[in-house]
Amino acid sequence: MGGWHIAVFPEDAGMGSGRNEYVWVVTPPYRSWNPSYLDTSYGMSAKEAVSQSPRDFNFVLDDQQYNRAADLLEKASMSRPQSDNRSKAEIEKETREATDSLMNFPVAKGMLFILDSRIKPSEKNGDGGTIEWLRFKVELRVPCDFALPADSAGMTVDDSQCPVAKEHREN
Repeated sequence: MGGWHIAVFPEDAGMGSGRNEYVWVVTPPYRSWNPSYLDTSYGMSAKEAVSQSPRDFNFVLDDQQYNRAADLLEKASMSRPQSDNRSKAEIEKETREATDSLMNFPVAKGMLFILDSRIKPSEKNGDGGTIEWLRFKVELRVPCDFALPADSAGMTVDDSQCPVAKEHREN
């Protein structure tokens, strides 16, 4: 499999840190290919993967939101242990309510635009090829009260759609 996954981690963590990854828990579908997979998984060829742009994804902003979304996701889509003695109707109700809550969960939004790429075609039949490199840009939509960390070089916040920012500019 060749490629990457779109991921958002807490400021003090990184991939492999064991910390929560903020995209997977609120970007469906959960048990098949989804837009955060920029790779050749689920039968996607490298050419198909890079042609899908922009890619919309969701993410949570902190561990508290992550934990709540992960709990809802577990209730909505995971199997129950045999020791769960609730009725089928009770379990179905919990699953339905968790699914509804997860679909209406407050999330931040992201879009990844693939600007250029190079793929290496398959050398053997059935192999989807490899994504050798990408040039891309990412736009993130966060709540108006979101503050960038101090060391966010190259990042800016466009608060022109925020009511408080508009009010300050008009005065």
